[in-house]
Amino acid sequence: MCVPGLFQTVDYARYMIQRVVDLHGLPDDVEEGVRKRMERRRVLDDRSREFQTLIWEPALRMRQFPESVLFDQLNDLADSVRRGRGGIGIVPLDAGLTTSPMHGF
Repeated sequence: MCVPGLFQTVDYARYMIQRVVDLHGLPDDVEEGVRKRMERRRVLDDRSREFQTLIWEPALRMRQFPESVLFDQLNDLADSVRRGRGGIGIVPLDAGLTTSPMHGF
C-alpha cells in the first residue's frame, strides 16, 4: 500500500522502488526508475488537466521509511490539493467494503 506513483516525491519513490529491487533481487536501476517517475509527475503541472484520485488511509500512515520522507510526502500531497487542479480523496480505515480492493495492475 502506497501513495500512487504519480504523486510520489523523489525520496518516497526511491524508497518504494528500492524495496521492490531488494525484494525480487532485480538489477539496481533505482535512480533510473526514480527519474522516470519524476518525468511522469510533470503532468501534474499541466494547467489544462485536473486530477481526482483516491488513496487508502494506511498509505498515509505506514512507516516504511524515515518519518521525514513521509512528512515531506504528506506536505507534497497537500500542496497538490492547494494548487487547485483536482482533489485527493482518502478512503478511511473504517470504510465498509463490499469487495476486496484489487491492485491497479
